Formats: sequence, C-alpha cells, structure tokens
Amino acid sequence: MTRIAAKRIHGDDFSTSKPQSSPFNVFKQWYDEAVRLDGDVEVSKCTLATATPDGVPSNRVVKLTQWDLRGFQFQTHKESRKAKEIKGT
Repeated sequence: MTRIAAKRIHGDDFSTSKPQSSPFNVFKQWYDEAVRLDGDVEVSKCTLATATPDGVPSNRVVKLTQWDLRGFQFQTHKESRKAKEIKGT
C-alpha cells in the first residue's frame, strides 16, 4: 500500500459516502492519485491472493502491468506456484 493510500484509509479525507457506478472507477481515482503523489514505480506493486484447490490461501506481491474494464493484468512466471493456483491446478 502506498503512503497516500494508507493516509486516505486512516485520514479524514477517506469517504465511501459517494457510491461509484463501478469499482474500476474507484480504482482509477485511487491509482491516478497515487501515481500523482508517489510516482509510478511503487504504485504498480500489489498483493495477489490465491488459494490451492484445498482452500489454503497464499499471498504474494506482483507488478500490475495494465488494467481496464475487463480486469487486471500482472506479471508472474507461468510455471510458478502462483500461476498454478490461478489456473486451479
């Protein structure tokens, strides 16, 4: 989480009183603000949570490479445990 995201969550300026039409609109606002304040390097890092077929959770940091209304794209190695958990194998 970037410093600005942490500030917005814990500060007085964080508000959920204005519902958005799409969670992507909310993400875009937060992402654009974080890039403006912190730069693009740290902002592109995010945590991805997956689970094994047995339901054992796992988290790791990935690099967000792009996103649009269809979803999020990030970098990972195709043979990694993370990729296998995403595939459900």
